[in-house]
Amino acid sequence: MRNTDAAGNISGTTNNASELIVDTVVPANPVVAFPSSPTNITTITVTKASDAVSWEYSVNTGSGENWVTGVGTTFTINQGTYAINDIKVRNTDAAGNVSGTTNNASELIVDTVVPINPVVAFPSSPTINGTVTVTKASDTVSWEYSIDIGVTWLPGGLGTTFVLGHRTYAINDIQVRNTDAAGNVSGTTKNAFELIVDTVVPANPVVAFPSSPTNNGTVTVTKASDTVSWEYSLDIGVNWNTGVGITFLLPEKTYAINDIQVRNTDAAGNVSGKTNNVSELIVDTTVPDNPTVVFPSGITNTNIVTLTLASNSIVWAYSINDGDWIVGSNTSFSFTLDDGAYSIGAIKVRNTDAAGNNSIDSNPVAFTIDTVPPAPPQVDFPTSSYTNHPKIDVTLSQDTVSWEYSLDGGQTWLQMTV
Repeated sequence: MRNTDAAGNISGTTNNASELIVDTVVPANPVVAFPSSPTNITTITVTKASDAVSWEYSVNTGSGENWVTGVGTTFTINQGTYAINDIKVRNTDAAGNVSGTTNNASELIVDTVVPINPVVAFPSSPTINGTVTVTKASDTVSWEYSIDIGVTWLPGGLGTTFVLGHRTYAINDIQVRNTDAAGNVSGTTKNAFELIVDTVVPANPVVAFPSSPTNNGTVTVTKASDTVSWEYSLDIGVNWNTGVGITFLLPEKTYAINDIQVRNTDAAGNVSGKTNNVSELIVDTTVPDNPTVVFPSGITNTNIVTLTLASNSIVWAYSINDGDWIVGSNTSFSFTLDDGAYSIGAIKVRNTDAAGNNSIDSNPVAFTIDTVPPAPPQVDFPTSSYTNHPKIDVTLSQDTVSWEYSLDGGQTWLQMTV
């Protein structure tokens, strides 16, 4: 450059001592990575144009533009809702040219508030049903669960439940958490007690059915070692009765095959298979008719008692003076009494039917058995073969009540009284 005065004199020149670049080209806008909305990400990444040397940003929250020099490649925004164009980023090149702004093109909601924990209904332990019910917080959009103390997380999907497999779960093994629309994850709701999910069916009970026919309908049950209760049915499994102790009693009836069923239940509620009667079982508690018995009477030398069995009996026995029962013969149907006096009821005779039911008859009157012959009478016969004295004197023994005589060699007997 040079000067010229009024007279036309020209000064020397003043020259640029270094290279001078004049740049009026506006640099390109920065590339800005805004997060999707809603989000819990507060960091925004900026990639400035290659011909820019700095960048700055403005977050308009209603107070107008306020530009902040960017440092590095990111800046942080606070929780809140940002309307379209609230967030602006621009470049500046070495010549001081300022680019246009890159703005948020849609509303951006930044939410960093952690939602509340889900409400979780764990089943009681032990259980056969491993269903866990989840109620997520109202401000959440999804939930997930872990069964390995939070190491691995599985999506809960659109449902409200998940199913635990057969296993024992230690405290805190099972964890459930919520996630809201912004991606904030709640704390975890955990199982506060050991939870046993048992889906294994226990073994069938061992059942001792009585032989058939029987008058004792007692059934004995030995439940499996891993069970806590048992029940039985008398109508092919239509209705079930809770077992008490180790036995139950069958009412009088004829039970067809499989009418009687017994099953176990374990602590988790698993029900075993059924143990059934494999043959017809007749329970008969009806006492048969009494036998027909002919007892001696009075004082007699008839010492045989005869009987006829009731039609619904199969064996008989007798007892004398409350002694042991002696099984009678089914060919003779009689027994012999010893000599002696028998009071009322001293001799008992019983029938027994196929089920073991007994009926008893006894002598209704007292009687005496005497089979000992009395001593022969003393007779004074005439001493001579010829006599005119036909009288014969007879002296009876003390235990004699009558006597008789014969005059034709015993063919005919004449009865005499004492």
